[in-house]
Amino acid sequence: MQVFGHLRAVSPPGIGIPGPARPILQVIEEAYSIFDHWMRLNHLLLFSFIPSSALQLSWLIHVLVSAFNTHFMLASRLHLPPTARGIFVSGGSLTSIIVARNAILAPNDYPRALIYIGDQIRKVPSDDSCRMRVRALRKQIQDGKAKGLFPFLIVGTFGCTGSGAIDPRKELSDITKEENLWLYVDGAYGASAALSHSRHQTASELGYADSVAWDEHEWLLQTYGCGMLFDRGKPNLTRDKAEFWGLGLELTRPARTMSLWFTLRVLGTERTRKMTDHRINLVEPLQRQLEVLPDWEILTLASLAILNFRYEPVGRSDEKVDLVNLELSRRFIERNIAAIMTVEIRRVALRVRCRNTRLRVEDMVNLIRTLT
Repeated sequence: MQVFGHLRAVSPPGIGIPGPARPILQVIEEAYSIFDHWMRLNHLLLFSFIPSSALQLSWLIHVLVSAFNTHFMLASRLHLPPTARGIFVSGGSLTSIIVARNAILAPNDYPRALIYIGDQIRKVPSDDSCRMRVRALRKQIQDGKAKGLFPFLIVGTFGCTGSGAIDPRKELSDITKEENLWLYVDGAYGASAALSHSRHQTASELGYADSVAWDEHEWLLQTYGCGMLFDRGKPNLTRDKAEFWGLGLELTRPARTMSLWFTLRVLGTERTRKMTDHRINLVEPLQRQLEVLPDWEILTLASLAILNFRYEPVGRSDEKVDLVNLELSRRFIERNIAAIMTVEIRRVALRVRCRNTRLRVEDMVNLIRTLT
């Protein structure tokens, strides 16, 4: 199966209009022909996008959930105190910003409110490992207050989707306590490490956060739109309603709880942990091989299944090296070898994300052979 389908194929004529009634099997085949024009996000050699390949288990439960047409919420914990609560959402960032705003600010303060996030919004510089610089953050907060503005939210990252970087949660938590701010940790990509054998201790520091987002479609084999948001129980996640359907921004919403529950129930805890570890551990052999090869540079060390590197032959300017790496990515894509796309990490880099459970060490070895 090719990574990119039939990029230059033409859809069968008339397939885009309803027309007369047709047998369901014929329409299913037509749907497959439509998907043949798209990038195959479930291909094991697609390294450049975050969503994991959804298991058939998640497809099945979506049929059941849709049949009952119900909607759910869930309260849970993720290295947070016993008061912690959670809801299933399509995405947690907007909800968490609103929760933090309501907890910290008065309505009159909204126009002068400040959010701090590494290299975004109020940009806080990052270090060489793409982690937020704590000293620079402290200075920016003080500067903002001196100008009569209202800092209220620090957004830390647990597993940046670009580099796998993990911001220093303890230090950020200390700042929020000193300055009466809110710490929201975006663990959408990386929080699933809490379910692994090898990285679960790293995830324990998520307990310093006031709220944490965690997307199940990124690591836990779910379809799009299955995310969770947790808080410590300090504010209320509701819109001043006691009913469970008042939680969050969405009113009528699907039972995302059931999809994750069904998958984890069938797989079991131990198999889920092994599947998570398997993907995390695949990039480290790739890094070790690239480190000993001439003319290859590691830009960010392997972290949570992500590695950024580039081909950098001696004697060429940065501009020419950037063009070489762009061309390498283009050739991989055009020849349907693998989806290794470029990203800016100080310079143009090639990025690999290992998120497919069917990916093997042999596939990574063959990738190296193709690269070199």
